[in-house]
Amino acid sequence: MIDSQILKPIKMSCTSFEVLDSKNTAGLYSQQREIQKPMILHKANPAGGLKSNAVDLIKYLKAFLSNNMFINETKLIEKTYYGDINRKIGLGWELGNDVIEKDGDTFGNSTLIRYSPKRQIAIVILSNHQNGQLVRDLMTDIYNKIIE
Repeated sequence: MIDSQILKPIKMSCTSFEVLDSKNTAGLYSQQREIQKPMILHKANPAGGLKSNAVDLIKYLKAFLSNNMFINETKLIEKTYYGDINRKIGLGWELGNDVIEKDGDTFGNSTLIRYSPKRQIAIVILSNHQNGQLVRDLMTDIYNKIIE
């Protein structure tokens, strides 16, 4: 379903559930700088299952911003399902003032993707070092520089 309804229609050719053997694949490192093996969960692949690159993730976010393909999905993601004084959560995505973002922090890598429907901005940060806070701080700095 992911392949036929997401990956192929928006031409995400470098995204897969498989670990791609490529010279362009970065190594994975823990916070202690230890080499990590790719996470392979086989049938239980909800978190960390898809492997991708920045180009494909920008294609994904661009599809959200264009509203051509994911109109119903963006409505579900951008609806608040949980909220408290610290955060609001859509369908697995964090909802900020004018941004929607999704992070991933698995064995040896950290990822943060953010888009702003209001500003028509999409940013992808991928790190082969597992440090979610570093990636979040970097995203904040980049986003703030773009909107200045």
